Amino acid sequence: NVSFFGALDETNAVPSSSPDDVSLALGWSVLALAPGETAIITIQHQSAATQGIAHFDPDSMAAVYVNGWLVIQPASGGPEIPEPTTSALCGLGMVAIAYSTWKRNQRN
Repeated sequence: NVSFFGALDETNAVPSSSPDDVSLALGWSVLALAPGETAIITIQHQSAATQGIAHFDPDSMAAVYVNGWLVIQPASGGPEIPEPTTSALCGLGMVAIAYSTWKRNQRN
């Protein structure tokens, strides 16, 4: 697991001296996306029992369930923006130089 604050170790790090503090975390291993791919993370927070992370508060008898999914979508395959060819760019540069030279000769 890659995390901004370190790897998840499947333990509860909340000390017993702070029973009202709650820490929940979900982690996914996403090392790299290919060009054009999109990672979509969905996090679901419910009061009804689901699979995932559960927290039960004995004082209020309330429970919180958190679950999440990671979906990696491939590149959309939509229309790509065409890039100009090198010869087109060189030709445009030569036209600009020729115009600049012609304009300078017209002043004389």
